[in-house]
Amino acid sequence: MTASTLKEAETGIKTSEKNELVQKLVAAYCERQAIVNQIKAAQWNNQGARAAEFTQLLAAVAPEAARQSAQYQARQNQTVQPFPPSYQIAERISLFGRRVPSEYNEMFEYSRIDDPQTQETYQNAEAIAKACETFAQTARHTIKLAHQADDPVTAQIMAAQLQTAEQLATQLRRFE
Repeated sequence: MTASTLKEAETGIKTSEKNELVQKLVAAYCERQAIVNQIKAAQWNNQGARAAEFTQLLAAVAPEAARQSAQYQARQNQTVQPFPPSYQIAERISLFGRRVPSEYNEMFEYSRIDDPQTQETYQNAEAIAKACETFAQTARHTIKLAHQADDPVTAQIMAAQLQTAEQLATQLRRFE
C-alpha cells in the first residue's frame, strides 16, 4: 500500500475529495483565526458609543481574546455562545495530512478577511460582522464538501463554528 492509499483508508475519504476538503478547512481555520485577531484588536481599539457593551459581546464569543474572567463574561452576555475551539479544525487539517498554517503571512494568504483599522465601535462591529459572514460562506462550502466526502465529523465541527459565526454577525448588526 502506498502512503496515499493508507491515508485514504485511515480517513475513509478519497484523495481527490480530501484535497478539496482540506483546502477549505485551511481557509476556514485561517478565517476563524482572523476573526479572533479582529476581536482581540477591537477590544483594545474600541471607542465611542456602546463601547462597553460591544466589548462584553466580543468577550463572550471569543473567551481566549477576553480581558475579563470567563465566569464574569458568561454572566454578562448570554445572547451569544462562544466559538468552539479552533483546534478542532486544526485536528481535521492534520488528520488529512496537511500542515496547519501558523505564520501570519501564510494565514493571510488563505483568509479573505480584511483588517478594519479603526477605533470606532460601529465600524469595528460592521467589520467583524462582515468577517463572520465571510467565514460563514467558507464554513457552508466546507460542510457541503464534507457531506459529499461522507465525512460527518468535519461537517459537525464546521456546523458548530457556522452557528456561532452567524449568531455573532446577527448580534453585531444590531450595533448599526
